[in-house]
Amino acid sequence: MEYSKQLIEKIQEKKARVCIIGLGNVGLKLATEIAEEGYITFGIDIDEYKIKLINEGFSYINDVSELTIKKLIKSEVFKVSTSYELVKDADIIIIAVNTPLDEYKIPNFDYLRMAIEELLKYDLRGKLIILESTVYPGATEEIIGKRLSKVGYKIGEEIFIAYSPERIDPGSNIKFKEIPKIVSGLTETCAKLVEEFYKKIIKAAVYKASSTKVAEMTKLLENLFRLVNISLIYQIAILCEEANINVWEVIELAKTKPFGFLPFYPGPGAGGACIPKDPRILLWWAKKYSYLLEFIETAVKINDEMPYYIYNKILEILNKNGISAKNSRILIIGVSYKKNINDTRESAAIKVIKLLLELGVKISYHDPYVPSINIDGHQIRSIELNSENIKNNDLVAIFTDHDSINYELIFNEAKFILDTRNVFKNRHLSKIYTLGKGQNF
Repeated sequence: MEYSKQLIEKIQEKKARVCIIGLGNVGLKLATEIAEEGYITFGIDIDEYKIKLINEGFSYINDVSELTIKKLIKSEVFKVSTSYELVKDADIIIIAVNTPLDEYKIPNFDYLRMAIEELLKYDLRGKLIILESTVYPGATEEIIGKRLSKVGYKIGEEIFIAYSPERIDPGSNIKFKEIPKIVSGLTETCAKLVEEFYKKIIKAAVYKASSTKVAEMTKLLENLFRLVNISLIYQIAILCEEANINVWEVIELAKTKPFGFLPFYPGPGAGGACIPKDPRILLWWAKKYSYLLEFIETAVKINDEMPYYIYNKILEILNKNGISAKNSRILIIGVSYKKNINDTRESAAIKVIKLLLELGVKISYHDPYVPSINIDGHQIRSIELNSENIKNNDLVAIFTDHDSINYELIFNEAKFILDTRNVFKNRHLSKIYTLGKGQNF
C-alpha cells in the first residue's frame, strides 16, 4: 500500500502517532490539544528543565493547565523527552521551534535547520512533516524540502512536507480548536494529508492554500497587519495627547462605523515573540527582490521607539511634580507583554525598567503572572500589591492591564499614576496621566 494511503487511514482512525518538536507556547499547547483528541502524542525539547516540569505534571504556560498535563502524562497518551529517538515511532512530525532574530535583527533559522539534521538520523519514509514556525515565503521548500530531497527522499511519494502556520493567541478567550487553520503542502498529496489531519483536530474551518509560499506569506501578513495598525494608533495617541484630544474616545466613536474600521489601542509598545519579529522577517526577505518596504520600516521604528516615549513621559511626570528622577521610587504594574499571561519576551515594561535602573531609579513591580524577572543578571521579584507598597512609591506606572489586579486600590493609594492602558477610563483626577489623553482629561 502507498505511504499516503496508509497515513490517511491512520489519521482517520486516530491511530497516527504525532511528535511535536519544540515545546514552547505554541508546541506545548498544540501537543496537549492533539493528545486530548486521542492521538498518541510525543514531545521533544532540548530544554531539560521544561521536560522535567512536564513529566512532574507542571505547566510553564498559562494556556495549558497542570490538570491537563497530569491527566495526559498519567494516561500515557503524552510522552516527552529531550531525545529525538521519539520520532522513530511517529507518523506525523510537527516542527514548532523558535525562529528568532539575531543581535543584528536578522532572522535566524538555525533551530529549524538543527531540527531537520536531527530528523535525518532516522528513517523518515511514510512520515508527514508539518512546519508551524513563522518563516519567510519559500522556507519550507528551501530549508526542509531541498535538504530531504538531497539525501534521496521523494517528496509526495515516500515523505510528505507541509506548512501550517500557528495561530495561537496566548491569554485569549478564543479556544484553540475554534481558530480556523491554514494548511499547505509541497505537493498536492502533502497538502491533502495535512488537511485531513487538522480536520480531525480543529472544529473551525480548515483552508488549503495553493502553495506553501502563499501560506507562509499569509502568516507574515496577519502579524504585519497588526503591527502597522498598532504603530498607527501609537502615533495618533501621541498627537492627541499634544492636542488635548482623548484618543480613547476617538477610537470608541470610530468603532461605531459598521465598515472600513477595526479598533486598535494605544500601549507602551507591542511585544511578544511575533509582532516585533515577523515584520523583520519580511523586510529581510524583500531585499532578495531589491524591494524596500518603507511603510513597514516606519511601523517597526515607531513600535521600537514607543518604550522610549513612555520612559520620557515618566521623567516628565516626575519633573512636573518636583520629584528628582534619580532618587525616585516607581512601582511598575505588569511586566508581561500582554495581559493575563506570563510571557515577557520583548516586553515594553522590561525595556523601560532597564532605562530607569540605569538612571538610578528604585524600581519595584507587581505581576501576578510573573514572579520574578532578570535584568542584566540581577533578579527582581514581584511584590505584593498592598496599600503600603503603593504609598512607598512616587509613581505607579501601569504597563499590563491584567484582569486580576486591584486597580481600585491603586487609584485610592497612589500619589501619581501613569496609565498606558486606559484602565481608569473616565476618572479625571490630576494625579492620573493617561497615554493618549491631553492634560484636560
